Formats: sequence, structure tokens, C-alpha cells
Amino acid sequence: WNVMALEGKRKEARGARKIKIDLEVEEGSFEGSVGSGGEGSEGGSTSTDGSDPSSRVKHHHHHHHHHSSAYPSLEARIHASTLATCNFKDLPPEQPHICLGPEKIDPEWEDLLETTGCNIFKVPFDESEDKKCLELLSDVSGWKEVKPMKQEYDERTVKFKVKFNVDERLRAIVKVPQKLFPYEAMSEVGSYYADRVMQVNRVPPTAWVHVPVEVFEHSAKQYGDSIKLIPQFANESKVHDYYEWIMKDFINYNRKKGLTLSDDPAYPDKEVVGVSIQLFVADVRPLLSSDLAIPWVPHNDNWQLHLNPEHPFEPKHTIGFIRQAELSMYDYVLGSVDRSPNKNNFVVGACRHHHTVSKCGSGPRHPGPPSFLTLDNGVFGAKKVPKKNFFFRVDVHVR
Repeated sequence: WNVMALEGKRKEARGARKIKIDLEVEEGSFEGSVGSGGEGSEGGSTSTDGSDPSSRVKHHHHHHHHHSSAYPSLEARIHASTLATCNFKDLPPEQPHICLGPEKIDPEWEDLLETTGCNIFKVPFDESEDKKCLELLSDVSGWKEVKPMKQEYDERTVKFKVKFNVDERLRAIVKVPQKLFPYEAMSEVGSYYADRVMQVNRVPPTAWVHVPVEVFEHSAKQYGDSIKLIPQFANESKVHDYYEWIMKDFINYNRKKGLTLSDDPAYPDKEVVGVSIQLFVADVRPLLSSDLAIPWVPHNDNWQLHLNPEHPFEPKHTIGFIRQAELSMYDYVLGSVDRSPNKNNFVVGACRHHHTVSKCGSGPRHPGPPSFLTLDNGVFGAKKVPKKNFFFRVDVHVR
């Protein structure tokens, strides 16, 4: 795929905010340098016959999923750099290492994939496994419990957690169109499909589904009294409790905007609303709470300087910065403006509090080497140019 960030196109991309992506690999022949490299040969290049590395060679291919790179993949780097099997032993938290999770999935959880079709332990995701999981997530009749999630200062939106009849251990998160974030649910689904098209495979399976409005009204009534609103947000919405907030900013907002439907054949005589539902993955934590954290100073974007070779960083941070480059390009293509090292930036495994089990959560652990997850993609296709994104500021950094 080719992003319109090439010389001569950058200005057009900025001005029109239309980024053109060519996802079709033409069959036939093409020219290019063939790279051969690894951890010890960054960008080393050689031709197929061992001749001059700068020579140009022709290749022929007849498929659309061809990958060739002179650089080791992000996963390969993680595997090669995993230096310690921590298992919550009393290791000094300042010791530079990347911890392996358990060798195998916890025996109490290993049947979950078979019973549900959803793999909460495998990242990057396998697109071939998505279909069965999405079917399960989308079947509202199979939802056992829909429970509101509490507000946080950095997570203020209306959202719900779902349990399933087939297996109560499986969880999913539902996001909804609401007054302050009307496109959040659609953005989550769009980001999932973009992730699969670009073959990044780091967004959990995410589906768009119609749900009867009464499901959310009942949930808010049943659990609303136990959920406290943050006073600042309650004042901004001019509401007094959780149920009033759900009705005003979510349900009645959708009714007012004509976003609820009454003609869905799956739910005759019921009012429904479109929402997103996304698989809840095991052992997730913020980037900065993991072994893969990068140096970061609050309210400062200077970390982006390290994406420029003129500003080197310590070798132990290589994987973290490569991931930030991957995320920056992903957000550049999608027009996402809501991410930084300390926000919407996640890892599976690699808990840095190995000496304190409670700080790593009580759920099942991610097996083997850690990996990265792309969550909270609620600002897909924003009209506002993501000026903090490295790829929009690349001319500044190069200069």
C-alpha cells in the first residue's frame, strides 16, 4: 500500500485531508532491491545471486499477500530480545529486560478458543479466526450480561462490558454513539477493518451490531446506582446520576439525531441502535506500565524526535520506538488524533511489576513473548489534521 506522503503529495494530503491508499498489488513484474538483514545487519542488502547489493533485479509474483523486507519484523525483534522469564519473581523493576509470559496458556483457559471461537491470547491476530468470533460477538441473543463501565478521567465515554452465555469467561466491550463522541462506535469498527486490510492485525475482532435500546436502559437502571459519575463530567452534561447520563447523552441523543431504528427485521416492534462490540483480550496494560515502555515526559512531544535517526535512543528502547513508528503511520492513514505514549497505547504481557503480582492484574497471563495491541480507535477519519503525528511533522524533524 502506498500513502500519499511522497514528495509532491504531502501538501495535497495536508490541504484536502484525503489520503489515497493503493491496496492493489499489480500482478506481473516489478523492480526493486532485494534486502537481506537481521538484528545484526540493519538494512544490509544483497541481490538474489550475491552480486552488488545496489543492483536492481526483477521479480515475478502471482499473489496479493507478498511480503519482503530487509528488516526483522516487530514480532521477530520482540522474540529475539526477550531476555528473562520473570514469572513474578523478585526481579528489580529497574533491571532492563523483557519478560516472557508462561510457556503455555493457563490450563483453566485453554478450552476457551474451542468453545467460543475467540482467541484472547494470540496477538497479532489471525484473520482466519475472526469470522467465528465475530459471529459470536454479534449474536445479541447470546449476551448473558450487559454492565456499564465506570467513568475515568481519561476514559469518560459511555461503554458497556458484555458476558456471554456460551462461556462466562469471555468478555467484550461495547461502545456507542453519544453526544460528545458521536462517531466512536463507527470508528472502532472502521479501524478494525483498516487494520486487517493493512495486515497489521493488532486490533481485536470488532463488529457492528444492532441492539435493542431497552437492553441498555435496563442495564443503566440495574447497575447505575453503583456507578459514580466524575463531578466535572456530570456538571458538563448537566445530569445528577449515571442513569440520567445514559438517557441524555446516549439514548435520547440518538433518538434526536435519528440514529435509532424501528424497522430492523431481526427485532420487529423494537427500537434498536447501532453499536460496536470488541473482543476483550487477556493481560493488557498501558505501554508505559510495561517492559516495552519508552522514555516519556508529560505534556512533551519530544519523544517523536527519536523517530529521526539524528536523535538516537538507548538500544533497549528500540522495540518500543519501532512500535510508535508503526502506530504513527497507522494513525496517519486513518486520520486518528487521539494517541500518544501515555494514551491509547497498549501491550499484552510484559508487566514491569514482576515483583508484585497484584499490580499485574488477576486474570490469565499472555503466554510467551509480549506483543502490542491497538485499542481505543474512536477518532477514525477525523476532519482535524493530526498535527502531532510524526508523519505530518516529518519535514520539521528532517530540517
